[in-house]
Amino acid sequence: MAQRDMWNSCRTIAGLVIAVAMAGGCAQLHTNNAGNSSMRQQVKQDDANSQVMRGLLYVIGPSRDFAQAFVWFRKAADQGNALGEYQVGQSYEAGRGVKKNETEAVVWYRKAAEQNLPAARSRLRTMFVSRQIMPVSDAQGGQWWQGLVGQAADESQSFYHAYAAAAQGDADAEMDLGVAYLIGVGTPKDRTQAAWLFRQAAEQGQTEAQCFFAAISASDDGWAIPAEMKHAADLCQNAANHGYADAQLVLSTFYLMGRGVPKDTVQAADQGYPAAMILLGLQASIAHMTGRKDPLGDPALAQKFTDLGVEHSPDLTRDLLPNLWASRAQLERARQMQKQWGRIFAPGLKAMGVDGR
Repeated sequence: MAQRDMWNSCRTIAGLVIAVAMAGGCAQLHTNNAGNSSMRQQVKQDDANSQVMRGLLYVIGPSRDFAQAFVWFRKAADQGNALGEYQVGQSYEAGRGVKKNETEAVVWYRKAAEQNLPAARSRLRTMFVSRQIMPVSDAQGGQWWQGLVGQAADESQSFYHAYAAAAQGDADAEMDLGVAYLIGVGTPKDRTQAAWLFRQAAEQGQTEAQCFFAAISASDDGWAIPAEMKHAADLCQNAANHGYADAQLVLSTFYLMGRGVPKDTVQAADQGYPAAMILLGLQASIAHMTGRKDPLGDPALAQKFTDLGVEHSPDLTRDLLPNLWASRAQLERARQMQKQWGRIFAPGLKAMGVDGR
């Protein structure tokens, strides 16, 4: 019972803090346990879980020994344990306890990703959006990897199609091309070119472009003009009502930050914004741990938001939102929030026998 309680605590803590090595992994340990159909399988899985924990103690505990950590991670990975596979990938990528090998790291990340481990999927997406890897179809490709392969192919084609159509004055293509320049998909980032394209499309009556041009203008003015923020929020609400997904995402941040509309964090998360999903998952889990009111009222929804937020957090580096209005002040707030999360979960890690420093 004590060991199970420890894993349940691990699941709660690890699923919320991306910066911690166990991020998202303990949730997978719990899932694997629940899916076993025989006592023999249960014993085998518990053994792999223990091996992962022993390895983690060598990584972030008081007696750091990366070589020993790798031995334990590999033992668990060889049994098909997703978190063990993820940690083997981490070891290869960082060159901790084993010779650095990015190709081998990707192999192990992919194994864990296909077992629905958010941390592994997040790492692969980070490598993809930063151009460290270009996913291609191969014999080992599972369903999730094939989805990433398809995304890569679509992105490489969409820029050229949009460029050709925009050159002919097509407003929808100008909007799409503006987004590509804004976030740097298929081309280097160029905020000035993006704003020009949004304006061109907006002047032709393109509803989503009107939202984007107003939002980027309000951002350039430092969000200092209330009337301008409300105008942008109204235009984005109009575009969102017309079913434009990107406008819905932009609108979610207006609600998240309370810019031009009343603050509503839940409606931001429902729009699929990773930062909002992680925030709500964090708040809900802390509420359960401390006996406070759960803002969601549904532990399963909190875990869903957290896992999706972890998996897709790398997309924020190239997504619309940080490129529309990222500022030094916001980056500093994000850094302070990360430090705060570390302080929040340090006692829990210590109780598990892990040195969280």
